[in-house]
Order: sequence, then structure tokens, then C-alpha cells
Amino acid sequence: MAYALYNLSAANDPSDSNRATGNRKALADEMDGRQIEAAQELTRRMAQGKPMKVLDAWLKTAGTQQSARKSAQTGEAPPQGNAGPFPARPAKRPGVVSCNTRCNNGDCYRTYDNGRQIHFQAKPKFNPFNNQMEWDSGSC
Repeated sequence: MAYALYNLSAANDPSDSNRATGNRKALADEMDGRQIEAAQELTRRMAQGKPMKVLDAWLKTAGTQQSARKSAQTGEAPPQGNAGPFPARPAKRPGVVSCNTRCNNGDCYRTYDNGRQIHFQAKPKFNPFNNQMEWDSGSC
């Protein structure tokens, strides 16, 4: 990923004052041909527009590949977590509705104890104690 970012920076500013060119060369000296090809492909996809979506997709696949490589080295099975954005289903408690909520910048995902899953936008609210806005995801 660093090679691709340096590559984009060097393309945008080819002047001698841009240190990205030297950093890219130093990285390339440590990479094999397959890694350089993959980084150049990532650069091409990022240059087409929406680089954050491309990086997000790359990070997700890189994390999966790294987990698979690590499990192959240790002989363990890869962790079986939630692949999606929804949190794990909470344990059912009699007389109480329970849920697990996962939020990122106001974008929230909630799983109830009966298995129902919802996606919603949390409301911003002002916290006078720290003088900042916070996201209020509410209760179950």
C-alpha cells in the first residue's frame, strides 16, 4: 500500500522536493517483482477515482490473506468471526431485550438477541463535559 501511495504522490508532484520518489525507490528495493506488480495494479485502480474505496477493499482482502497465511504457518484454523459489519448476537436473558451495537462515525449496526439485525444512523448530540459532539446510538 505504501508503494502505491508514494507512486500517486510522485505522479502528482514529480519535482525534486517531493520525497515520495526516493521513498518509493527504497521500498521497491525491498520488494520482489510480484509485490511491485500488485502495488502498481493498486496504484492504477486508485488513480481511476475513489481511492478510499479501493484502499478499503484492499485492506479487507489483505487482512484475510494475512490471517490465512498466519494460520497456515501455525497450523491453526483461521478465526471464524463476523464477516459483515453486524456485531455478534448477544445471549438471551429472560424478561430483557438485549442487543450488541457497533458504530463507526454514526453509522451503526445492531444485532438483537432474537437475531434481528438493523442498520441505522446515530444522532449527533453535544457533550457539555468535553465540549464535543458525540454519536448517540440509543439503547436496545
